[in-house]
Amino acid sequence: MPRLKLSALEAHRKIFSDYINYRARECGMTVEHLAELCAISEKTIHNYKRAPENIPTGKLAAMASALNIRPDVLLNVYIEGLRPWEQKEARA
Repeated sequence: MPRLKLSALEAHRKIFSDYINYRARECGMTVEHLAELCAISEKTIHNYKRAPENIPTGKLAAMASALNIRPDVLLNVYIEGLRPWEQKEARA
């Protein structure tokens, strides 16, 4: 069975979601704990992971802080569709 190709937007959203999960694991927390630190529900975190363009600036900053990264790094993961280590390689 052939695999369906993701649109560019869907691919960027998937990379963003995967990166949030990766950073949470790296920081030793679950998505549920991340939601608590950001003072939002777990469902809201999942909604933000599915549609990062809907994250309010304050919540983006709170997520970045909880994940121990700068907000612009988190934004670039979504905008460029590249994880931070891939962004560095692309710029080199």
